[in-house]
Amino acid sequence: MPNYVQHHVDSERTCTNCGERNASTGNYCGFCGAFITREQNIIPPETNNPNFAGFWIRLFARLIDELFITLVFGMLVSIIGMNDFTAFALVIINFSYFVLMTKTRGQTLGKMALGIQVVDANGNIPSAGTILLREIPCKILSALPLYLGYAWTGWDERKRSWHDHLSKTFVIKKPRQPD
Repeated sequence: MPNYVQHHVDSERTCTNCGERNASTGNYCGFCGAFITREQNIIPPETNNPNFAGFWIRLFARLIDELFITLVFGMLVSIIGMNDFTAFALVIINFSYFVLMTKTRGQTLGKMALGIQVVDANGNIPSAGTILLREIPCKILSALPLYLGYAWTGWDERKRSWHDHLSKTFVIKKPRQPD
């Protein structure tokens, strides 16, 4: 199991932006919405068996992301038209969406909608280098043999795909914030 199961922090944290106490299960303040710094753990310390996100929830999150990207691409193509430059720009936008969203929040829109998040072995949002590694070459490797690297999530004990193994990341179900 990764380090975050042995990493101990208080079960509540004080937001540096508004001063309110927050449960340590999110990466943003539940009161003011401020981003909680990287040094503060996302995973509750008492979790020896985190709730890993399995194949189906990850697939549905990806489908939501693909729907969003398709809508954005459709708007761009209808405005600009389709040519070699547009095709190249669409590929760059696609990768940028996944990299930037995962770097800033640990989640894409699909993951946000379904309450799952990408974390590193310490339970934090992964570094930029780790995310670049995960999103570009590692996901390509997962997709090459008939998407077997993605399907691997269904058999893995910690629900990790090949790109998670290669980049040393985990996808977890975020605990619900109390209302």
